[in-house]
Amino acid sequence: MIPFLFLWIFVTSFADLISVSLICRHGDRGPRTTVPTWDLPTPEQLTPLGMQQQVDVGEFLRKRYVDDLRLFPTEYSSKDIYVRASNYNRTIMSASSQLAGLYPKGAGPNNLYNYPVLTELKHDDFVARSFQICPTGIDIWEKTKVSQKYLDAMSKYDEQLKKASKLLNVDVNYDTLEKYQNAMECRKQYGGLDPAQEESFQELSHALHTQELFYYPNDNKEWLKVTDGVLFYELFYDNPAQDGMVTANLQEKIALNKKKYRLYSMHDSTVFATLRSLNYSIPSHPYYAAVVIFEFHASGEYPNYKNPYVKFYYQPDEQSARNGDLWVPFTPRGCVKSPVDGDGCTLDSIQKEFSGDTFPISQREKYLTEVCGRKDVDRYAPAPRTTTKGGPKMLHLILIAVLGILLAVSVVLIFTRCQKIFKDRKANKEYFPINN
Repeated sequence: MIPFLFLWIFVTSFADLISVSLICRHGDRGPRTTVPTWDLPTPEQLTPLGMQQQVDVGEFLRKRYVDDLRLFPTEYSSKDIYVRASNYNRTIMSASSQLAGLYPKGAGPNNLYNYPVLTELKHDDFVARSFQICPTGIDIWEKTKVSQKYLDAMSKYDEQLKKASKLLNVDVNYDTLEKYQNAMECRKQYGGLDPAQEESFQELSHALHTQELFYYPNDNKEWLKVTDGVLFYELFYDNPAQDGMVTANLQEKIALNKKKYRLYSMHDSTVFATLRSLNYSIPSHPYYAAVVIFEFHASGEYPNYKNPYVKFYYQPDEQSARNGDLWVPFTPRGCVKSPVDGDGCTLDSIQKEFSGDTFPISQREKYLTEVCGRKDVDRYAPAPRTTTKGGPKMLHLILIAVLGILLAVSVVLIFTRCQKIFKDRKANKEYFPINN
């Protein structure tokens, strides 16, 4: 009886898990820049190690959500799976690698590893790289860089940057800090660092983390709108069948519609910005294949969900993550604890916290105008309707007029040509023979 009771408690405690979303950094890649004499992997491309890191994450997910909790289907199903990546080789390949771990050979359709990954052109990607579209983020950063608070915080690293410049024989400054720190991280993995380089690497890592805390502020609403405005809408509000609708109806508010697994294969910047916007105190730069996990719970069946709530997870320690311990819970800003599960936050409270800072993709013109201050929004606007009430389509009228003009011109040309032929034959006294 007692074992059965424990089993019943275990099963029912997870019975209301309805979907999972993940924001994941790509796996190990080549550096953004290199150092003379260092032989490093191809710049900015996913490495075999990076692929394996993502396969491992997929296997951890499979154990939890397929084998243990029975949330995901045992075989790949596009009905239940949604995967999106930014338009970079390393993120697309990372997504494919994670799916290969989640659905290994023998578990996918026709035993294939090839799964669909959605992406957007970089200048159209409002979800993954919105700060590249929105100049407001650049303006905020430029102002931050000259603020006294930032200058004071970074000044303590001046000597460390000079030492790194001399050690590496390159110019390490606050604009190149991230690139050379990443190059040293890559060298540490592929070739190793000597003791002096290792010490310099640790110093640059501390400097970079301090800089990133300023670059991704957790107290600036405008920056939140820029980096996470569209992404958070997809996470916490979006029902694909009702894009742009936010109502008090629970069936419409429940996140992610009927997708059980939703992966956003992105970058360290996406992970860092997401955690900062949620007011998570991130202790260090997101490691390769770092993942923020959102578990959505509710009672009842779709579409009649009740009491929806969200659980948030992030593992700050890289080695623990490599061992499969990804589910370290944290509490985001604005959270009201769910009465159903004290570890979760009611979806209502999360939506209220970010209600003024999120935008559905259908309102991208408003986002670009109000948040980004851009005027070239016509390229993002839907094509205007060409119909008038009670009348034919304007496009059809234009097409008819053009065809009429072409027909008239053709008739004139044919008549002129025939007239010329008749005159030429008459002048040469050539006549058509008479058929008897």
